[in-house]
Amino acid sequence: MYAPIAIVAAAAAFMAFVQPVAAENCRTNIAYCGYNLLKRGNYRSEIVASLRAANQPVDDQHINYSLFMCNGPDDVPFRYFCPNCVDGGSGKSDYCL
Repeated sequence: MYAPIAIVAAAAAFMAFVQPVAAENCRTNIAYCGYNLLKRGNYRSEIVASLRAANQPVDDQHINYSLFMCNGPDDVPFRYFCPNCVDGGSGKSDYCL
């Protein structure tokens, strides 16, 4: 069975307005709070691996509020846990208060 033309036209119009969200890689030599890495792209598995490699807990606090150094797109080693992790702004490292 074929969908009525009106439904196909509506779907096509909707898809024209949907913009795909492209993830960005982290920027090399910039430190990121975990929550900012998660906003940039799908870094959850890299964050978890970095926390485990550093023998840190893998809970929401440590995932979101630890600092990670970007050494490359898939290389974000744990630096330290930072409950007061602050967004440093565009092009600048995040930091701990």
